[in-house]
Amino acid sequence: MKNKGLTLLETIIAIFILLVGVIGAFAAFGRTISYNSIISSRLVAAYLCQEGIEIVRNIRDTNWINGRTGDNSWQGVDNCLTGTCCQFQYDDFTSSPYSPNDYLKIDDNGFYNYISGTDTKFNRKVCVDINTNSSGEKYLAKVTVTVSWQDEGKNYSITAEENLYEWVQ
Repeated sequence: MKNKGLTLLETIIAIFILLVGVIGAFAAFGRTISYNSIISSRLVAAYLCQEGIEIVRNIRDTNWINGRTGDNSWQGVDNCLTGTCCQFQYDDFTSSPYSPNDYLKIDDNGFYNYISGTDTKFNRKVCVDINTNSSGEKYLAKVTVTVSWQDEGKNYSITAEENLYEWVQ
């Protein structure tokens, strides 16, 4: 005679298999959300690195337009020369000394700055190395920008480098 229906043991095994599947799906979903946050932060950090390079490029270009050449080509980044790193505003040609405790803020228009807005988790360090040629003229600036932040208890950073040459007339 064949038994019809499920025994208690079969039912417990089926529930266990279903629970393992559901818990696994929730764990994968939670991990995906965590990775999305990290990827989003990396994207913002990459843009902030590029903005740091563009700020130094803008200073160099504006100096050239205003007729500053030679040693004056790098006026505005003087405080950030070899061995000292700085913080720059996107809308200002002045720099301030780098501090690991100064975090960028985001204002109501979505611009990152150090003056006003909501604090973010991002910190940007801009270092400029000036090289001189054989006659002592400053001709090349190696700009290194590092953006660092903390996400879920882990420290992250992204670094970008660019070589900027002095404009020649």
